[in-house]
Amino acid sequence: MTMAMMQEPSPATEPIPVAGSPGWRGARHTLAIRNYRFLLASMFTGFMAAWISRITQDWILLEMTQSVAAVGLAVTFQFAPILLLGLWGGVLTDRFPRLRIARIAQTMTVAGLLVLMLLLMLNALQVWHIYALAAVSGLAAVAESPARSALVTQIVPPNRLQAAIGLNATALHVASLIGAAGSGILIAVFGARWAVAFALLLAVIAWGMLACVRTSELQPVARAGGRSGMRAGIHYAYRKPTIRWSLILIAFIATFGMTHTVLYAAAARDVGFDSGAAGYGLYFAVSSAGAILGAVVSMGRRSIGMRSVLTCAIVFGATMLATAAAFTEPLFLVAIVCLSATRILCVTGIEALFQLSANPSMRGRVAALYFAIVAAGQCVGPLLIGWVAESVGLHTAFALAGGIPLVAACVLGIVVMRSRELRLRIDLRRPRRLIRIVPRTPVGPVADLVGSRPGLS
Repeated sequence: MTMAMMQEPSPATEPIPVAGSPGWRGARHTLAIRNYRFLLASMFTGFMAAWISRITQDWILLEMTQSVAAVGLAVTFQFAPILLLGLWGGVLTDRFPRLRIARIAQTMTVAGLLVLMLLLMLNALQVWHIYALAAVSGLAAVAESPARSALVTQIVPPNRLQAAIGLNATALHVASLIGAAGSGILIAVFGARWAVAFALLLAVIAWGMLACVRTSELQPVARAGGRSGMRAGIHYAYRKPTIRWSLILIAFIATFGMTHTVLYAAAARDVGFDSGAAGYGLYFAVSSAGAILGAVVSMGRRSIGMRSVLTCAIVFGATMLATAAAFTEPLFLVAIVCLSATRILCVTGIEALFQLSANPSMRGRVAALYFAIVAAGQCVGPLLIGWVAESVGLHTAFALAGGIPLVAACVLGIVVMRSRELRLRIDLRRPRRLIRIVPRTPVGPVADLVGSRPGLS
């Protein structure tokens, strides 16, 4: 699909058919877009600054209070705005210029880090200051996350969107790896003040990269007619099967499959391999390597559809079940590389699918709904899986975290096939195509209709 096709008159809320991606060449062509290079650089430096500031604030708070619960409360203050106001952030994204919203949100981030730096220099920092700054960070994320996500679709054409999402995932995971490791080094060698100062510098650079994005080169987005509020976004997502199924799937994956931080902590303790802090850091390093591998592979996808997303979800759930059977630490390390890679393949596929399936005028609200579901799942899931790991055992927790998304993906697959008049065919005579999804009626108008539906491949 070309940009000229995007500009043809169509109903404001009609979905854009899912387009293919030219694979690895798409990544090179996407990076050739000037505005996208600056947006990607802003995401990379901004995410690195967020990780350094988050870990540094948690460390400062832990030193001030000597309480892990206080650190957990700070995390609650950070995620509460996303849960309570996240959908309204999507409404703002669809009503106002997305680049302007991203710049304002980044300005809030810079201001928060500047205040933290001044309080540290004046030795006036108190616990409530950290809680307030965490809430400000959450408020900035309410508008920034859907705005940046939807802004990508104004910069790159639809046939480059899959490559752009893969590049974004790669940049964010590399930034998280560098930020998490770099924050510890900065705190240990130079102290918390210099760590905050470096995060502030990165945040200013991220703001400068956003300032370099040219508004004149952005694709215009028509506003949706009729209802244009939060309820309209929820109604729109529910009416579009591809978006509805994608959001249901990410709800299960976010709640159970994205609990790796708790599971790695349990693996490092006596309920797992008792490897201590060194093992905990090793698990995250290996996991980040797997995530980067998955993001790079994601850029090479030539097409995206409900079938491929469900397949990735099934493989991810099966991989987590296999991780539950890794009773030695070397096997566990190999398993979490595969686990992280399949998780990123699944998540980037879902994100690409709902963005390509949503009309540009509704993408902000759909993205906000996506981020709100992910935030809610990550608030509930770690508590449940952590309790299972402590009460029953690490391997049972891994089995539960993988089994539920696996069952959910299989059930959704059955629902999708029944709604589209499809069935599974097992052909023992052709091992290379042992399992295929075929129309229930192999010939005739039904088969032609099924084959023409977008998002099926």
